[in-house]
Amino acid sequence: LRLEPRRVVAELRLVQVGLACDRAALVHSLPAPSRIFVLDDSLMALTLLRKRLTTAFPDSAIETFAKPDGFVDTVLASLADTPPPVVACLLDENLGKDFCRGSDLARTLLERHYPNVLLSVSSNSTLADRQFYASVGFHGSVEKSADADTFRAALLDAWANLPANRPR
Repeated sequence: LRLEPRRVVAELRLVQVGLACDRAALVHSLPAPSRIFVLDDSLMALTLLRKRLTTAFPDSAIETFAKPDGFVDTVLASLADTPPPVVACLLDENLGKDFCRGSDLARTLLERHYPNVLLSVSSNSTLADRQFYASVGFHGSVEKSADADTFRAALLDAWANLPANRPR
């Protein structure tokens, strides 16, 4: 029997707080139905991201945006839509020379109390880049070329670690 210390600690935390819910359901799914918004200035990247995210989250609607104009207002207005809620926004960092950066949009969303997952999806993913994204308030960062499983793992991890979704 091989015990993984991190897993043992996580399991003990679940027992300590007396969770009565199914742990697998907490970390292996998003609310269904739900929506995921993706912003990237490259139409090719948007097509590939939509395909990967549809594979990773078949019960979620994937909505893509090629320009940041009005993106923040669209996201915040959609939070009032019922159902499905927007559970995640995936933002490219470099949105073209005439536009702002994904990190600027993330800051604005957070300042305006966006409560759900923000992931950076960028080809700029060095350690320094990822530290910068975290300092802005992104819940994670995924390399733009990542496969569907990587996107699924990153988004589910970020979703499970939102304050509203953490076990109490």
